[in-house]
Amino acid sequence: MEVYWHCAIDKGCKATKPDFPFLTTFVEGPKSFFGNQLRNLLLDLVQDGWVYFLDDDNVLHENFENAAFHAVECNPDANWFCFIQVRRDGRVYLNPTDSPQVGNIDMGQVVIRRSFINNFRFPENSYAADGELFILLSKFEKPVIIREIATYYNYLR
Repeated sequence: MEVYWHCAIDKGCKATKPDFPFLTTFVEGPKSFFGNQLRNLLLDLVQDGWVYFLDDDNVLHENFENAAFHAVECNPDANWFCFIQVRRDGRVYLNPTDSPQVGNIDMGQVVIRRSFINNFRFPENSYAADGELFILLSKFEKPVIIREIATYYNYLR
């Protein structure tokens, strides 16, 4: 599986384009764009493959690549996966769930097939947009539970 990264940053962010060989898209959103609007902008740019979002304070766990590739390889017909998320000290923050609710699932736990999201978008004015979208998607198909760690929660705080 090939991996291509697409990055969007807030206009006020001090980040510069990283020198990353697989970075195919780097978008600086309009000044009024943030969080969910940037996620939706990226969804409009990506037409196929798998989608994974990191929030501004979460980072990939060193096991992410192996866990994600293994999940796809073992579940070729699945449309989305939910992984374990841990705190910086390694304690579990959120376990994977196949019954998403606001507060029991986080953006960094989920890898989704782009075609499964289709025309769904993150609610733009909601702090809990990830949970709201995942609740909606779970009405069509439950995520495959993967009992492996994917991300660190609030690692950068």
